[in-house]
Amino acid sequence: MFVPPTFDLSCNIWRNASLLTAPPDLVSPCQLRLVKDSFAGVGGVNAGTMLLCLPKGTDVRPQGSTSFHDQIEAPAGTGRFYNCLAVDDVGKGFPNEYRVALIQPVYSLWTLPIA
Repeated sequence: MFVPPTFDLSCNIWRNASLLTAPPDLVSPCQLRLVKDSFAGVGGVNAGTMLLCLPKGTDVRPQGSTSFHDQIEAPAGTGRFYNCLAVDDVGKGFPNEYRVALIQPVYSLWTLPIA
């Protein structure tokens, strides 16, 4: 039986990246995973691309949405910022459904040393 991820972290989500000094628009439980082989750039995946797993229905917005893509700090409070590239649902229509966002690091915004 498929078991959804455990959301053992929290993340901060901003709708407008220029407002990163303001409180986040949304704080959500999450799980952060490395996309397999992303540091090697295999299959056209950008280096360091991550998957952010979120509870079903979480309002997270990708590039190309009606608004500017979301900027995400994950885990919350670490200074590790990502751009949201894509969003989709896993297990849609089943009790174990959750949302996943493909996120790319914005290293120029990361706090050093890396937390």
